[in-house]
Amino acid sequence: MSIDPKIALWFGVWTWLLLGIANGSGHLPTTFSKEIADQIISWAAFLGWINTGILTAANGYSYNRAGPLAGVPAAVAKPIIIVAIVVWGCSRSAARLTRRPHSGR
Repeated sequence: MSIDPKIALWFGVWTWLLLGIANGSGHLPTTFSKEIADQIISWAAFLGWINTGILTAANGYSYNRAGPLAGVPAAVAKPIIIVAIVVWGCSRSAARLTRRPHSGR
C-alpha cells in the first residue's frame, strides 16, 4: 500500500505555497490590513509546519524498500557525518568572526 505520487506532488506544492506566504514573500500587508495579514502569515506558518510532517510521514510510508543510506555500514557513515558537522560548525564560527559590530546608525 502506498500514497499516490500525484497527491504527494500537489500536497507538496500546497506546502511550498504556505511556507512562501509564511516567509513574507507576498505583499499581504499592502493587500490586507496589518492584523489580517499577520493572521494569514501565522496560519500559513502553522499549516506549513504541519504539512511538512505529513509529507515526511507520507514519503516514508510510501516506500516499499529501504532508502539509499540504509545499507551503508556505520563505520563508513560516522566519519562522513562527523566531517559534515565540523565543516558546518567552522563555517558558522567563521561567519560570526567576520560580522561587523552594529554602528548604531
